[in-house]
Amino acid sequence: HQDIVKKGDNNVGNVTLSYITKAKTFQDGHFVLEKDYSKKFRLKDGSSIEVASTVGLIRENQQDSLAVSINDNFKLLLLADGMGGMKEGEKASYYTVKIIKDLFEYENGEYLNNITKEKLQEVLFNIVYEIKHYLGEQSGTTLVFALICKDKTYVVSIGDSRIYTIEDGVINLITYDDSVSFEQFRPFTSYERDRLRFYVHNNRITNSIDKYTIPRINVSELDNYRYDTICLMSDGISDLLQESTIRECLVNKNSASNLIKLTKSGPIPYNEYPSSIFYDYLNLGKDNASTIVYKKKRK
Repeated sequence: HQDIVKKGDNNVGNVTLSYITKAKTFQDGHFVLEKDYSKKFRLKDGSSIEVASTVGLIRENQQDSLAVSINDNFKLLLLADGMGGMKEGEKASYYTVKIIKDLFEYENGEYLNNITKEKLQEVLFNIVYEIKHYLGEQSGTTLVFALICKDKTYVVSIGDSRIYTIEDGVINLITYDDSVSFEQFRPFTSYERDRLRFYVHNNRITNSIDKYTIPRINVSELDNYRYDTICLMSDGISDLLQESTIRECLVNKNSASNLIKLTKSGPIPYNEYPSSIFYDYLNLGKDNASTIVYKKKRK
């Protein structure tokens, strides 16, 4: 548990917290991300940010990347899930969050006083083209991020990573998965989304950041008073845990680390309504799992 009272690692402008997943590049060019970690930061305003990630129980490589940047003008939370079926998914996720974080820190966030959904979308289109220069021929990633300004929070999603909020103990899904399952079944309730975890094509996404395609940049906004907690997560969590379980973690202490633990140690989820297009069960720890949880100061 760390008190943030000094400038971040990058020492840019008035940044008070600058955090990003650790990465190493070896002599043979092999790129490796930190596999397992959990950290909690307490901010000056009494709020807190938790980050946690695990490589899981089956995969050898970590392909999820997290980044956080906090200053007097904004709080920026970034999570990218490198596409496991593609080469160098870890590079795609890492450079995506790094480039966005560095650009927002460099600009110092002063222009955010007049930001709108349309302006943010335009900025992100330009940033995505910059990111493409760092991607390999078969490299891609999803992205979710929350930009928390003075009165508004701007939510961005590309792919099937998610953002949830908690308001007065009620969980709300803020993003909509860019996936075959969501486009086919259009789930609007927790029950429907919980069931889709067992769909055979659940992990087929229809939108991503990669070398050659132009992604759909989904941007929405919500008033800051409309939530107490906001949570970003990769599908390594949402594919395994029911939304009721996610909610229970988010309203309690150590939310991020508990979410990660449950992806590897919880009871094996069982599909109550098996059919030819649904699996019977899911394997624990089958994927990398990562989350960022921001909680406001308790009144």
